[in-house]
Amino acid sequence: MDTDARLPKPVAGDLRLLKAYVPPERWADVTERAKRAGLTVSGYLNALIDRDELDDTGTPVWAAARSSAQLPLAELNPAA
Repeated sequence: MDTDARLPKPVAGDLRLLKAYVPPERWADVTERAKRAGLTVSGYLNALIDRDELDDTGTPVWAAARSSAQLPLAELNPAA
């Protein structure tokens, strides 16, 4: 499936809406961290993405360090 077909329509210029569900305690943490950084939650998320270190395949290094057996839903992968 073409990922462009799934992109949300632009909002306020060329911004795209992103919904994320987190537990209440995480919500409180992220809003407090954004506030302390002088950012909105959207700005905070963008800053985290900008700082995410990627390996040569474009995978975040923190995720690449985990074995596939540790990844969520690995038991559903028939190739595993």
